[in-house]
Amino acid sequence: MNFLRNLFSRMYGLDKMGKITLIASVILTLAGNLLRIRTLYLLGDVVFLYTAFRFISSNHWARQKENERFLSYLEGLKLKTNQTKVRLSDKANNYFRCPKCGTLLSVPKGVGKVMIVCRKCSHQFVKKSR
Repeated sequence: MNFLRNLFSRMYGLDKMGKITLIASVILTLAGNLLRIRTLYLLGDVVFLYTAFRFISSNHWARQKENERFLSYLEGLKLKTNQTKVRLSDKANNYFRCPKCGTLLSVPKGVGKVMIVCRKCSHQFVKKSR
């Protein structure tokens, strides 16, 4: 009994990344079975094995770093998705990127050709605002 207690106390367990990869492995495996695509099925198995490895790992520091990197990637993805939704739903402005520094700039719609000055690097360029 002490052996099992010691074994489970050293395990890393399930975190946010583990939950997401576990769900992804189940979805991939089911999709592979239903669609009869062996590669999806095998990919689901590989993702499940990786999740199991993370679950039973005793290297807590490395798993926490992996989880932090994964969560920061997810936050960036959510931010870009939300920004894209806002830009697409904005009926009053067009959005352009500065060719020099990449800053996102908004210009009122319906103005025609307009000289845009980047507020970050002061680069000037001409775009057509439809």
